[in-house]
Amino acid sequence: MRRHAILLTISLSVALVGWVLAARLSPGAQGVGQYRERLLPTLGAMDELAEGERQFNTWCVGCHGPGGIAPDLLAAGGPGAAVSPDSLLPLLRDGLGHVPPGPYGTEEIPDDQVRNLAAYLRATTGGGPLPAADSPSSEPAAVATGVPIVPVTSSPGTPSPACTRTAPSFLHAWGRVPDAPGQLVFPTSVAVGPDGTLYVADPGNHRISVYDADGAYLREWGSLGSGAGVFNYPASVALAPDGETIYVTDAGNARIQAFDPAGEFLTAWGTRGDGDGEFGWQDEGFLSGLFGVAVAPNGQVYVTDTRNDRVQVFDSDGTFLRKWGRSGDGEGAFDAPMGIAFAPDGTLYIADRGNYRVQHFTEDGTFLGAWGEPGMEPATFASPTGIAISPDGSMILVADMDNQRVQVLDADGNYLGQWGGSGQLTYPFGAAFAPAGDIYMTNTGKSRLVHFNAQGAYQNEWGNGGIGEGQFSNPEGVATAPDGSVYVADTDNHRIQHFSPTGEFLGMFGRQGTGDGKFSRPNHVAVGPDGSVYVLEADTNRVQVFDATGDYRTQWGSRGADSGQFDEPGGIAVAPDGTVFVADRGNARVQAFTEEGDFVRSWGRQGADAGEFSDLLALALSPDGGTVYVGDNEHGIQVFDATGNFLRQLGDAEGPATLVSYPTAIAVDVDGILYVIDGVENSVLIVGEDGTSLGHLGRAEGQIGNSAGAFWQPSTIAVSPDGTAVYVADTNNQRIQAFAIAPCAAG
Repeated sequence: MRRHAILLTISLSVALVGWVLAARLSPGAQGVGQYRERLLPTLGAMDELAEGERQFNTWCVGCHGPGGIAPDLLAAGGPGAAVSPDSLLPLLRDGLGHVPPGPYGTEEIPDDQVRNLAAYLRATTGGGPLPAADSPSSEPAAVATGVPIVPVTSSPGTPSPACTRTAPSFLHAWGRVPDAPGQLVFPTSVAVGPDGTLYVADPGNHRISVYDADGAYLREWGSLGSGAGVFNYPASVALAPDGETIYVTDAGNARIQAFDPAGEFLTAWGTRGDGDGEFGWQDEGFLSGLFGVAVAPNGQVYVTDTRNDRVQVFDSDGTFLRKWGRSGDGEGAFDAPMGIAFAPDGTLYIADRGNYRVQHFTEDGTFLGAWGEPGMEPATFASPTGIAISPDGSMILVADMDNQRVQVLDADGNYLGQWGGSGQLTYPFGAAFAPAGDIYMTNTGKSRLVHFNAQGAYQNEWGNGGIGEGQFSNPEGVATAPDGSVYVADTDNHRIQHFSPTGEFLGMFGRQGTGDGKFSRPNHVAVGPDGSVYVLEADTNRVQVFDATGDYRTQWGSRGADSGQFDEPGGIAVAPDGTVFVADRGNARVQAFTEEGDFVRSWGRQGADAGEFSDLLALALSPDGGTVYVGDNEHGIQVFDATGNFLRQLGDAEGPATLVSYPTAIAVDVDGILYVIDGVENSVLIVGEDGTSLGHLGRAEGQIGNSAGAFWQPSTIAVSPDGTAVYVADTNNQRIQAFAIAPCAAG
């Protein structure tokens, strides 16, 4: 769908691609100043705090700031709230408990700077001032499990009174557990053993996951760390010809590790640097310079040293043998080389990402040819990352990440076909052939592994979400019923699931199809005052109605522009009187129906003026049904009465779109406060009735995450009937998150 392409292009190309790849980006220092302005109280001497902030930005922000690989020390109530100079010194000087070990010598970080850093962290996170230098440390603050508490004060408006409250706090979540066995987070590489066993680099979980040829989970090994057998973002995996040794590029630790098929550690080599046997490293945050690995027929190990723009070759025990390559765009030169694979004839192909091409070499590095250029057309590339060669050498697969496809080429670079487009793949990083010709691809942006047979027919996929009760596959809709229970549109499982407010599974209905009571990717759900469940399907342009137990009642809609027809509808809401409102996205209008589907009215058209729509994304009603809020990427949020009369736009002096850049869903609580999903920022914005921003849920600067209170492409949002909880469909995390809404106190 159009929304997904925009969201993932922005959020993943910054937060994901820059994370695992050797991208020339540095997110570390972004967004830190906002913490000082938003959270820093006036505690102690400001020069001490200012110096501590400088120290944090110099040493720590890359890993311990928002979006870093390590705990966010700036999060309110988090670990930073309990630090002291005594607790920081061993971390920084001796590396105790610090991964990687602290590189800072005594002469580089004197005592006063450590104290300043500790003071800044405590003040920023609400831990209070440091105790006096000669007094013992205070009791450590509890680590918060929810989102930061942000002061929220609603603005005067009609009809809600002014009130003061804190931001909703995390309650619980249900659905996927990202680090559960068999689950994947941003898989980047797959290798197939002689017996068909699959070894998958799972950098988001810092491990290698192992499956059989059909996707059944077998085992795993690894965790975050720097010792033998653990990883800091394993990026690629390759097998020796006999299948008895598995080599892994341990990107964050700038080394290669070798294991047996059971995951037992054998050996490791490499460190950061640009010498022989060393690997490039970008020291800003979690970006690194090591990616691809392949094993030659003679057992030698070839590594694309991405940051150093070269290939290094080692024997099977890690002894350095030779190297080639330089920075540039000439023959044999590289700009961020990534995937590497051997052909049956012993030559090798390398995905030269920054030069938008594939290069072909002999095993000793003699240049044989290259093809490709920037573009979206066949045999052109936006970001070639992974590469695989068929067993007979006749086909080359290139993961063209930013074009969201895997291209198929012959040995001379002639285009044969592709997978991708129409949402089939999202930022694929890698691919591999099985001995019998089956194909496996890492659908990295969806945290899944996809399987095709030797003829290219889709077989199955796994790694993110599930099909069992209470499990999800890209849930895009959530709604609350009058009794407080929760309905979820389990989109890619083609069903609706029903839960208690605490996530207890109550039932489900629907299966894939286009007949009555069947679904084709249901993406929105709403519940009427009598408990009837309304399900919206953008793919089939219809609304289906069920009773509270899932028994089919009726339906309406088809593709078109006439009254009662839809073009990719994007939202649905039911008023207390039973009127059903539908955001008819492709037709740039809102339509209203009776609860049985009889057309009542519509309003809106394509345009940039007030009351018109550019890209109609979201729709919500006030609790009394008298006010309609419509989200549009051009206008921000527009407000109408129930008959379609334009009332106002929500925004600030710089324009309504500055309030929220991409409002994909809206919910309104009993006090008239809006909760708006900003799809670009992976967050929920809390908004007063006059458009004043009152706080947010989610990580700063649009960072994705899978911890409690963080989001990865949230789709829809709903408020409980009593106004005590808000539920978010955290789509790419395959879960529903619930947050408690604090009572509104008159202010």
